[in-house]
This record gives sequence, structure tokens and C-alpha cells, in this order.
Amino acid sequence: MTNTKVTFKIVYSILIAMLPILSIYRDPLNIAEWGTILLLLFSPYILLKCWNYRSKIGKKGYIYLVVFLIDAAASIYIWGKYTNNYSSTASLALLIMAYILIINLYGGLGRVFDYTIAARAVQIVSLFNATLIIIQALLHYLFNSYANIVVTSWLVSDAEHYKTYLYSGITNGSFRPAGFFLEPSHFALFAIVALVTLLFSPNKVHGYLAKSLFIIFGIVLSTSGIGISMAFTILLLSLFRNNKLSIKKVTKIFFGIFGLALIIFVVSQFDVIKFAVDRVFTGDIRTSAVYPRIYNMLFFFDAPMNIQLLGNGFLTFPVSYYSYYNGAIKLLYGQGYIGMAILLLFLIVRYRNSIGAGKLLIFCFAVLFVAAEMYSTIYLCFYLMFICSLDAGYVNHFFSQRILVNEGMCKENSKGGNII
Repeated sequence: MTNTKVTFKIVYSILIAMLPILSIYRDPLNIAEWGTILLLLFSPYILLKCWNYRSKIGKKGYIYLVVFLIDAAASIYIWGKYTNNYSSTASLALLIMAYILIINLYGGLGRVFDYTIAARAVQIVSLFNATLIIIQALLHYLFNSYANIVVTSWLVSDAEHYKTYLYSGITNGSFRPAGFFLEPSHFALFAIVALVTLLFSPNKVHGYLAKSLFIIFGIVLSTSGIGISMAFTILLLSLFRNNKLSIKKVTKIFFGIFGLALIIFVVSQFDVIKFAVDRVFTGDIRTSAVYPRIYNMLFFFDAPMNIQLLGNGFLTFPVSYYSYYNGAIKLLYGQGYIGMAILLLFLIVRYRNSIGAGKLLIFCFAVLFVAAEMYSTIYLCFYLMFICSLDAGYVNHFFSQRILVNEGMCKENSKGGNII
């Protein structure tokens, strides 16, 4: 019986880790993407396992997330304005978010989701994808060829417009490899979780620094502007994570920063790096990674006041000739200032009750929300599971129990033989 539980926890934890990749492929009947289908298939068993296990660990702030989902539901069924039956898609997305929320509220993090397994899966996938990006770059620059890894015939309908890029790896006249992700920014959103869990988690893996640098190298080759910025920020923060600085540590930090600056200077001489930097700081509305986000945000501020307050409906967004939106504008346009305020309250409370890795992941989430298209249901659920798992109470409880078990320090309590 125990083996069944362990196996199920492993499978489900890996499923959560693979959601961003599974979500780009449709089922044979073209009903939904595989991430949603598998979550729904698992849901009855998950809910049964969690129903009688109402852990009080890590629950502060969840009331705001409940209110956020209620507000999203109201925006769909009361004042939302949808076309082409998109409200049904929004309803399914809301159902998935509510499902993930229930698992967290009822203690599923300790019963069916294992943070360590999920984090390790994200790290392995990121390392593998970084390797694929290096291979794609070598093939392109040495042999002028491209190896597409994404199975384009199975893509969901919303991803059809990526096919032209996937066949060549070239967008806006520049080569941008992404491995088995749809585009470099999607890999960056995924790999940032790998970097945070490698560099800041309480359970370090062997060779974590070398693995982190390898993933960062893959992000750099992908030319994702937001990915490069966030990756080096996380790496720099890892140098300052200990507040008790000695002369030796200050020296290490100094040489670390100097070495990093030297590496950045050297690699910045390559055209691929120059292009990545130009996308962030220069360019026009067609090529820049920043201007389109600012341009599309103007649609929201020109909207009527009732839409600015309440939103136009969960997951709706304005029609623009440049179809790229950051997470913030999608949330504002969908649920208005009220929805944004509720989500911010949730993140603030979670931040105050998280360990260092959790605080950093919330910071990354907030930055990506403004700088990238971070408001898809799958990525929200993906980040939410890791953010909730890095709650101080959860880590202290479950990680301490795991350490005691591993070290053979289990002690039986006279009332029930529990681990203390």
C-alpha cells in the first residue's frame, strides 16, 4: 500500500512539473490539451485523498485566492463580454485553477504533491532542454541547418501560429532556438523555477552551481531577454543570500561579481548576445521585447471606468495588431483593478510566510507578470504549486520529517507512533 502511495505521489508531482510542456499538445479528439486532461483525470482520486486531511500548515492568505477565483467567476457569468463561446474556455481554465487551490487548501501538498520530486523534474528537463538548445545553435551556426523537436502536428489550435518559426527557428530575421518549447520565453519561464530551486532550496543537489550555469547558458543562447535578465539576477542574489558577511565571503563575492562581469563582457561580443540585449533595450514595436507590452497596456487605460475596475471577463484581452500581452495587462483587462488588488494581497501574505526560495520565486513571478505573458492558467498553476510548497510552515514540517527519517531518528510518540 505504501509503494502505491509513493508511486502516485511521484507521478503526480512530475505531472505538475511537466504542465507547461504538456499544455502545448492536444489530445487525439482535439478536446483539450494534455495538461488539462491529465489534471482532470487525476482530480477524483486527488480530492478523495485530500478530503479528510485538512492540514493547517501554510494556509495564511489563501482566503484572498478564494476571493480572486470568485471574482473571476463573477466576471465570466455576470458582467463578462465574450465572443466565439470563449467563455467556456475561461470556465474550464477557472475550474483548473480552483482544483489546484483546493489541493493546497486541503493539505494536498503533503499528501499527493512532493516539492522535491517536482523541483528535480523541472531541473532535469531544463538541463536537457539547454542541451538541445546548444545542439540547435551548433547546427545553425556551423551547418546552417535546424533541428525542430516540437511535434507540430499535435499542437493545440492556439499554438498553430508558431509553426512557421518552429520549422526554421527564425523569428523577425533572427535565430532563436527554444528546444522543445514553443519559443525562448516559454523556456525561460520554466527554467527560472529550476534556477530558484537549484540555488535557494533547503535541499541542495550535487553540482547545483554547475547545473545552474549550464541552464543559464542555454537561456542566453535562446536570446530570451527576460530570461537572461532574470537568470543573472537570480545568480547574483545567490551570492548575497547570507547576511553574515566575513572578509573571506566579501572577497568571494567581489571576485564572483568581477568574474561574472568579465564573462558578460566576453560573451556580449557575439552577435547572438547582442541581439538578445537589443531586444530588451532597443528596437521598435516589431522587434523590441518591451515596446509591445507598453503599447498594448494603453488599451486598458483607454477603456471605460467600469472595465478598469471590474474587468471585461476572466482571460479576455484587447484586440491589438501586435498580439503580445504581458500577464499584468491580461489580468487588468480581464478582472480590473479589483482582481489585481486581490492577487497582490495573496502574494504579499505568501511572501511574508515563505522561506527564502519562496520569497524569491514570488519576486520572480511578480517581475514576469509585468515583463512576460505570464497569465496562462497552466503557468499560474505551475508557479502556484511551487510557491505554496515553499511556505515556511510546510518546509519546516515536511522537510524536517524527511530528514529525521533519512537519518534514522524517528521516535515513536506514545499516542500514535508519529514522527516528531
